[in-house]
Amino acid sequence: MYGRITRVIYLDHFNYRESRVFMEKWDSIDKIRGSVFGGTPAYLSLINDNLDLSENIYKY
Repeated sequence: MYGRITRVIYLDHFNYRESRVFMEKWDSIDKIRGSVFGGTPAYLSLINDNLDLSENIYKY
């Protein structure tokens, strides 16, 4: 029974349109630069949109 898999879910990364929801308070240039976080939901959930891009990069 070890290693048994009952279901596999394949998830894709968020695209830019879906990712920018996590950066609502930033201006459009910083939203584009925010693509440095990629489309991984776990990384995007760490973004604090009250801080600017450089502070988020330094913090995380």
